[in-house]
Amino acid sequence: MIAQSATSKRMYARGVSKPKRADVLYVTSEDPHSILFRGKSMKIDRRCFLSLVIGGAAGTALTPLPWKMTDDSSIWSQNWPWTPVIAKGETFYESSACTLCPGGCGITVRMIEDRTVKIEGQTGHPVNDGGVCVLGLSGLQLLYNPNRVTRPMKRTGSRGSGRWEPISWDDAIGQVVSKLSELRENCQPQKVGC
Repeated sequence: MIAQSATSKRMYARGVSKPKRADVLYVTSEDPHSILFRGKSMKIDRRCFLSLVIGGAAGTALTPLPWKMTDDSSIWSQNWPWTPVIAKGETFYESSACTLCPGGCGITVRMIEDRTVKIEGQTGHPVNDGGVCVLGLSGLQLLYNPNRVTRPMKRTGSRGSGRWEPISWDDAIGQVVSKLSELRENCQPQKVGC
């Protein structure tokens, strides 16, 4: 029996109705083959249990849901808009560290002819020991993203116009140094990002 607290006893004494017991199914300790449901005992023998399991399996097999799910999986995997082609060339592996988060997990990068094709976890690395997270695996998508900035760009239009022109590294470093020097001379280092 569940012990009631003093607060709940006072509430019931003042006329607050007791909460109704939910419909629960539980095995009684006196007879392990008896299930108590809504206060009534139901006997579950081997024949009843097997008919319940077989009926559940037959009902699942006859519903269209499993067949629809297998149909969808074939649609998802076989009707791709692109056909994967295995790259040809000399394969070699490079060890590195993932820099996409502060963890610094060890990664092994599979390359074919200077093109990165796969990122894997580095076995024996003290941080991740062969595992790599989804963020580390997405490094290939970041590397080959068409919107990735691969060289310095200078804004030519107004802010937000999206007009940029490529400049050399020397010009970019020179502009950054001149802007930082100007801010330092004017005692305004807080305006670096403005």
